[in-house]
Amino acid sequence: MPARTLHLAGFFSLSFRQKAHNLFIISDSMVTLSPPMLGIITGLLACIVFNIFHQITISNIWNMSAFMLPVSALAGFTLLSSYGVLYGDFVTFTFSIYIVYHTLSLTALSLVSVIVFTPRYNSATVINDTGGAPPPQMIRDAFPLTIAWMLVSTIVIVLLVNPTLVGFLSTLAASATLFLTLGLNLSILGLVELEPQHRYLVHKFLAMNVGLGLSFLVIYLPLDMVL
Repeated sequence: MPARTLHLAGFFSLSFRQKAHNLFIISDSMVTLSPPMLGIITGLLACIVFNIFHQITISNIWNMSAFMLPVSALAGFTLLSSYGVLYGDFVTFTFSIYIVYHTLSLTALSLVSVIVFTPRYNSATVINDTGGAPPPQMIRDAFPLTIAWMLVSTIVIVLLVNPTLVGFLSTLAASATLFLTLGLNLSILGLVELEPQHRYLVHKFLAMNVGLGLSFLVIYLPLDMVL
């Protein structure tokens, strides 16, 4: 092969490696997916698992997949990206702590909502009027709490691990994908006066939230070993 051709091939190979560095981990022997890309796959799989269990235990929400799947992929990407910024190299223990922290922070939002708010809506009315979906006004009423708790959750983990502006912004991006989706349904709980026959729905919803976080963790760790 002519020397000029070899030179060009080497140039384009180097250029590809530089541009793809953020998406792929490239060595001379193999190409593997980077943690943020694995996060996208994990987010999609965790969303599917969540939908299956939601259908079994509560209701069928597959019609929301067009929204839920992209959001789940974005959540997986931002979670793994922010973890890399905060912690650096991947360690199973610290990654597990990071995912559990976000899961517990979302769950705590529901408890804060119950403490802060006085019920203004009746669960029977909400279910009869909207089929269980929270009315837009209810979400607007709880939105300041959602934002405030999202910022508190972000600041706490950043101060504890890596108090830098980049760490804060990357973690805020991850928190936003969680609190502005799942969090909207958790921050409204204190606004709802639950009829006795509906209390089991709250228990199931909180369990599903914890299950979603754990399923993300359980799915990601084997993928990281294989891919």
